[in-house]
Amino acid sequence: MKHRCILTRYHRTSFDIALFGAASVGKTSLVRRSFTGEFEMEYTPTVEDYFSHEIHQNNYVNVLNATDCAGSFQFPAMRELTIRRVRGIVLVFSLDSEFTFQELYRILDEIISIRGENGIPIVLVGNKKDLHMREVRGEQIAELISRYRSETFPLRYVETSAKDNFNVDEVFNQLLVLMMPQAPPKTRKFKIGGLKKAKEKCNVM
Repeated sequence: MKHRCILTRYHRTSFDIALFGAASVGKTSLVRRSFTGEFEMEYTPTVEDYFSHEIHQNNYVNVLNATDCAGSFQFPAMRELTIRRVRGIVLVFSLDSEFTFQELYRILDEIISIRGENGIPIVLVGNKKDLHMREVRGEQIAELISRYRSETFPLRYVETSAKDNFNVDEVFNQLLVLMMPQAPPKTRKFKIGGLKKAKEKCNVM
């Protein structure tokens, strides 16, 4: 009896992304929930944090390297460097806070000013859908999207609840769809074992 082993070839692509938004809108909760499955009720202010996650689909491995940026606007130099470096952006506001929604205009103006004609894919996220006190109306969101969406700045909208794990993965799936034309995948061979390794198929003959 012989064993014939076939090493699967994976197409591996890495994307640097960033999350922006006002303080306490749930940026860290979103990325933690999607990347690790965890959720923390206690709010901890973020200066800048980093997360990495692999999304496997068929023979494709997409690696998201996420920068979770500060909710305050005290670090303009860091923010500008991040906007220049990344390939996609997640903009988060809280559906129960008009203020956090209005902050998006300032952030979007800054992104457009920095990226210029190069543009960048953006996913707009209305978080905390689980709360009943909604302050941001659908017409306001549609108006913002209509104002900023363009060929160089493709923009999609997703409503989420990090607490209830509702639509959280969809945020990053939608961003991947927008980013994919930017980076053709590299084909690599991987050995067995671990998340980043390929599967080996063994047929008994």
